[in-house]
Amino acid sequence: MTQSKLFTAEGNYVRLSWDKVHPLLGRPLSSLEPRLDSKRFFRANRQQIINLEYIESVDLGVSGRLHVQLRGGPEVQISRRQARLFRLLATI
Repeated sequence: MTQSKLFTAEGNYVRLSWDKVHPLLGRPLSSLEPRLDSKRFFRANRQQIINLEYIESVDLGVSGRLHVQLRGGPEVQISRRQARLFRLLATI
């Protein structure tokens, strides 16, 4: 599970994504987040947690939002609130 590139909330379930495999986990994203290593995973927005090791590029979007392209995966929008935290992490 920790090799997942992306966790996406789908109601009370979580869709895990790595390569071409996308299983559904029967628990909400909020219960999964505390179990993940905060040095490797980042809550991008209300619905998604990304694996920092899979970030390919980061681009500035509209209204201070950041867009993260995951290596071999989708682009994820980081909310404005989380963008502040993300920038702090990037400077550490």
